[in-house]
This record gives sequence, C-alpha cells and structure tokens, in this order.
Amino acid sequence: NYYQVPACGWNTTHNITAKIPNTSATWVNFTDIVSAITYARPNVSEEEEAVFYCKPETDLGAQTHTAVNFSFTIYGNGAYISGGEHDFSIDGDNCPPKLTSDINLKVYNLTNMAFWGNRSTEHTLNLLIDGCTLKGEGYPRIYLTGATGSNNIQIQNTKFLNGPNSVVYSNAPGKISLKDCVFTNNQVPVNINHKATSGTLKVTIENCSFTNCGEGNSDTEELYSAPIRVVNSQNGDT
Repeated sequence: NYYQVPACGWNTTHNITAKIPNTSATWVNFTDIVSAITYARPNVSEEEEAVFYCKPETDLGAQTHTAVNFSFTIYGNGAYISGGEHDFSIDGDNCPPKLTSDINLKVYNLTNMAFWGNRSTEHTLNLLIDGCTLKGEGYPRIYLTGATGSNNIQIQNTKFLNGPNSVVYSNAPGKISLKDCVFTNNQVPVNINHKATSGTLKVTIENCSFTNCGEGNSDTEELYSAPIRVVNSQNGDT
C-alpha cells in the first residue's frame, strides 16, 4: 500500500494529523488514536466526516471500546494499535455515546484495529476496511452483535492472521462483502448469524483464501467450526 500524506506534511512530534470540521485549526495533531477520536467526536456533525492521517508504521497506542458515533476516514499508512482490546465501539453497551445518525467509516492500511459493539439503534453503519492486517494480539476483529439497525460491511485486500474466533461476525440486516482477503489459523473466521426478525442480510465472499481454518478443539467446537458459517436464527432473510 502506498502512503497517504496530509497536505500540510507530517508533524515531527505527533503520530496523527487530522482534518476535523468545526475547529479553529485547519490541521490538528495527536499522539495516539484515542485522543484523536475523543477530540473529533463532538465536532463532527451528521453530514460531515473527520479525516485522520497516521504517520507511517507508527505506534498509535492502546485502545479499548473507543466510542465512535460520527463518520471518519483513517489512512493508516501501516501504523498499528498496540494494546488493549484494539476496538472502536459502535453502539457498545456502557460505552456512550451511541449512534444518533447513519455513519460512514473507511479504514485503509491500518494494523490491529477492531470494530466491536452491540447494535441497538436504528441507524446504518457503513464500514469499509481496505488493505488492513488484523493479527492475533488482543481482539483484532469485526464483531458486531445486536440485530437493530443495519450493518453494511465491505472488507477487501485484508489479512486476518492467527486471530480470535469469529473475526468477522454480525447479527443485523445489511450487506457483508469480503473480497481478496486472507484468513489464516482461525477456527471460525467468517461467522454470520442473522438474528433480526425482519429485513435481509446479503453475504458475498469472493476470491478469499482460508488456511488452517475451520478446525475445532473439542466435539462441541467441531459442530460449528467452519471457514464460513452463515446462519439465519430468526425470521429475516439471508
């Protein structure tokens, strides 16, 4: 992946340079991802987005359940989240604020981030992950429980390596697209369980590879272990 450089250039003492609406400065700099998201959260209105440029290959710090309720684009440039549970929280229980509108999230070439939450609002999450790497440390995965609202998740050119169970998991209606992705050493890498009582969930998987996936460690695990598992638990269409 090539690097995306902010028009102002890199700040020598900070790891993230951002363009955030409704602030007095054209560019704002941060040392870590939690500070950047926390600062942007009250400043980005429903029709706007924040754009974060990460310094190449740098440590963005640890994060656990960093709440996101606004649209953003992150150009990771090979930077990485180094600790905690690694996740951005969407409608997470006890992790306010929850969504108040539809949001669009785009993440490019970022290592070891996660998206986690319990979808409990009626809004739509549009999530694009492109050219990222999610490895075994912490909980790097896309794991969204809850059947309210819609999840439109597009993941492409991304590697899931030695990660936890169910690195791609969703319950709500919407569209899930996986293209040109690599899954290695995951028990149930793609685990989709449509739990909504109405609505449609469409799952598309194209040109993805699975290595050492779908193997359980017990009789119980063997019952559900598979590289791709798609289940309809309620009355919605899948």
